[in-house]
Amino acid sequence: MNKTISKKLSMVLVAVMALFYGFANFASASNDNYVFDTIVKPY
Repeated sequence: MNKTISKKLSMVLVAVMALFYGFANFASASNDNYVFDTIVKPY
């Protein structure tokens, strides 16, 4: 049971990372450092 949960979790994590990467690429294409300024800089 633990293996399937961790497998699903890793799949979800990969999907979220891919979505975020695509969003970052899209945002940087339209507005240079928007994602970097709003998400990365505050932290």
